[in-house]
Amino acid sequence: MIRRLLKHPGLKRILGRLLGLYLDLTYRTIRWRLDGFEHMQPLLATATPLLLTFWHERLAIMSQQWIVMRRHVPKDKVSGYAPYVLSSRNRDGDIARLAYERFGLLSISGSSSKGGISGLAGMLRVMRNGHVTVITPDGPRGPRRQAAGGAAWLAIASKAPAFALAGSVSRALVLNSWDRLMIPLPFARGVLVMTPITVTEDRNETKAGMVIALNEACARADRLAGRAPDPAPGTAA
Repeated sequence: MIRRLLKHPGLKRILGRLLGLYLDLTYRTIRWRLDGFEHMQPLLATATPLLLTFWHERLAIMSQQWIVMRRHVPKDKVSGYAPYVLSSRNRDGDIARLAYERFGLLSISGSSSKGGISGLAGMLRVMRNGHVTVITPDGPRGPRRQAAGGAAWLAIASKAPAFALAGSVSRALVLNSWDRLMIPLPFARGVLVMTPITVTEDRNETKAGMVIALNEACARADRLAGRAPDPAPGTAA
């Protein structure tokens, strides 16, 4: 019964709007700090096409990162410069897509794994047209912190600068889901970390470097936010 209700377009719209409203209100109460922004700011200021990646577990925090970064870039420099998010073709993806809209994020349907070929092709077109693309290499269903090959392919094919992003907050609810999704709570300290990813012509090498950069970015964001780092699966804390 509940699953049938969640498939209803009207209910999905309501849930998506409510999620966006909650994240927006929470975002406004958080004191944000940027770490590593000096690597990205010159690229944003010149509207350079970028590939931004983050682990699925930080989804609720990272939806707000574009707004925080845009504060530090003159508006006339990025007029028409938009971020596109690769979102999954399922109920959760539909709800997340509606929430993204509140933060000025656009969506391309697909994933980094199943059904992702058309989505990745769309992302490549977007970057060649001068925009930013955002992808969760372990989304939409995991395994947690294991990158699918699509993100590495996109980094190589686009030749765009690639970054590992991570957000963390001092106060959060961590769900008992496959990805340990972190939901920010109001009036917290927030940290957004940006780390360049080294891209080579070898997909496996690029994917391995992406995983390392993403895990290190998450650990750094957690430490700077005053949280114990949440280790990657199979590693010690």
